[in-house]
Amino acid sequence: MTGVRRHGPGSAWLLVALVACSSSTGARTTDPQRSDAPQVDLQLRAVTELFHESSAQEPPPPTCDGQTAPVAACAASNHDADELILIGPEGETFVLGPLIVDGSSVRSAQAVPPQLGTDPSWAVQVQLTPRATDAFTAATETLLARQIAFVIDGAIVSAPVVQAPITSGAMQVTGTFDEAEARALASSLDPGTDASP
Repeated sequence: MTGVRRHGPGSAWLLVALVACSSSTGARTTDPQRSDAPQVDLQLRAVTELFHESSAQEPPPPTCDGQTAPVAACAASNHDADELILIGPEGETFVLGPLIVDGSSVRSAQAVPPQLGTDPSWAVQVQLTPRATDAFTAATETLLARQIAFVIDGAIVSAPVVQAPITSGAMQVTGTFDEAEARALASSLDPGTDASP
């Protein structure tokens, strides 16, 4: 999904081209052939409700509030939950549906240097497995004009709106990465990636 709006000025990363996996039933799709688990907890989930701080309606309490366990550990332990409630970067409350894609569906990830004449920040290019790509095509057809939350270690880093079905299996995460940060994220998503410059 290109031309995606950023979900708030505090977001650290912007999902420029979103491609992942799911079925319209919300079933978790992972690639059993991937034995090298990613080192970060990546989750993509549909946004089912969004409560801003100024909302008249009282939002539900977050599933992961950092009080009883660190948010990253809590989100990881709720990987298979049908609903996950997290606080966003601007204090809003996101009610998220079942898992669409997780880090096990990442086929490869690599750090990408800034393009000439664009944002000076590095990016991370991610390619999904063929199985994940097929499943995500179905999900993006179902989620047209709705948001998908991009969650890393329990933090919502972006919640772009699906503008068209996505079939390419590729996504690029951009933001304020320097080279070391982009290489570290790529290495975390794809343990086969070299994190050194």
